[in-house]
Amino acid sequence: MVDQEKYLPVAAMRRRYDVSTRSIYRWLEDEVMRFPKPITIKNRLYFKEADLMAWEDSLRFGFPGATDKAPGN
Repeated sequence: MVDQEKYLPVAAMRRRYDVSTRSIYRWLEDEVMRFPKPITIKNRLYFKEADLMAWEDSLRFGFPGATDKAPGN
Protein backbone atom coordinates (compact mmCIF):
# COMPACT_ATOMS: atom_id res chain seq x y z
CA MET A 1 0.00 0.00 0.00
CA VAL A 2 1.33 3.43 -0.91
CA ASP A 3 1.05 6.18 1.70
CA GLN A 4 -0.56 9.29 0.28
CA GLU A 5 0.64 12.62 1.58
CA LYS A 6 -2.11 14.71 3.09
CA TYR A 7 -2.38 18.38 2.15
CA LEU A 8 -4.46 20.93 4.04
CA PRO A 9 -6.09 24.01 2.50
CA VAL A 10 -5.99 27.40 4.20
CA ALA A 11 -9.48 26.87 5.69
CA ALA A 12 -8.21 23.77 7.51
CA MET A 13 -5.17 25.73 8.65
CA ARG A 14 -7.40 28.41 10.18
CA ARG A 15 -9.21 25.75 12.19
CA ARG A 16 -6.04 23.85 13.11
CA TYR A 17 -4.36 26.92 14.62
CA ASP A 18 -7.48 29.00 15.43
CA VAL A 19 -6.17 32.00 13.48
CA SER A 20 -7.24 34.20 10.59
CA THR A 21 -6.22 33.75 6.98
CA ARG A 22 -4.13 36.90 7.30
CA SER A 23 -2.22 35.38 10.21
CA ILE A 24 -1.26 32.42 8.05
CA TYR A 25 0.04 34.78 5.36
CA ARG A 26 2.01 36.69 8.00
CA TRP A 27 3.59 33.46 9.18
CA LEU A 28 4.62 32.71 5.61
CA GLU A 29 6.29 36.11 5.34
CA ASP A 30 8.12 35.75 8.68
CA GLU A 31 11.42 33.98 7.95
CA VAL A 32 12.27 33.62 11.65
CA MET A 33 9.10 31.62 12.24
CA ARG A 34 10.11 29.04 9.59
CA PHE A 35 6.50 28.21 8.77
CA PRO A 36 6.25 25.45 6.13
CA LYS A 37 5.87 26.64 2.56
CA PRO A 38 2.70 25.58 0.76
CA ILE A 39 2.18 24.30 -2.73
CA THR A 40 -0.24 26.07 -5.07
CA ILE A 41 -2.93 24.24 -7.00
CA LYS A 42 -5.36 26.29 -9.10
CA ASN A 43 -4.43 29.48 -7.21
CA ARG A 44 -5.10 27.89 -3.81
CA LEU A 45 -2.54 27.14 -1.12
CA TYR A 46 -2.14 23.67 0.35
CA PHE A 47 0.14 22.74 3.23
CA LYS A 48 1.72 19.31 3.61
CA GLU A 49 0.52 17.88 6.92
CA ALA A 50 3.86 16.16 7.62
CA ASP A 51 5.65 19.52 7.24
CA LEU A 52 3.20 21.13 9.66
CA MET A 53 3.74 18.40 12.22
CA ALA A 54 7.51 18.78 11.95
CA TRP A 55 7.15 22.57 12.37
CA GLU A 56 4.95 22.07 15.45
CA ASP A 57 7.57 19.73 16.92
CA SER A 58 10.28 22.33 16.29
CA LEU A 59 8.27 24.81 18.37
CA ARG A 60 8.05 22.34 21.24
CA PHE A 61 11.79 21.67 21.16
CA GLY A 62 12.86 25.31 21.07
CA PHE A 63 14.28 25.70 17.58
CA PRO A 64 15.04 29.26 16.33
CA GLY A 65 11.95 31.42 16.20
CA ALA A 66 10.12 29.09 18.55
CA THR A 67 7.66 30.05 21.25
CA ASP A 68 6.68 28.10 24.36
CA LYS A 69 3.81 26.42 22.53
CA ALA A 70 2.45 25.95 19.06
CA PRO A 71 -0.17 28.46 17.92
CA GLY A 72 -3.67 27.40 18.87
CA ASN A 73 -2.50 25.08 21.66
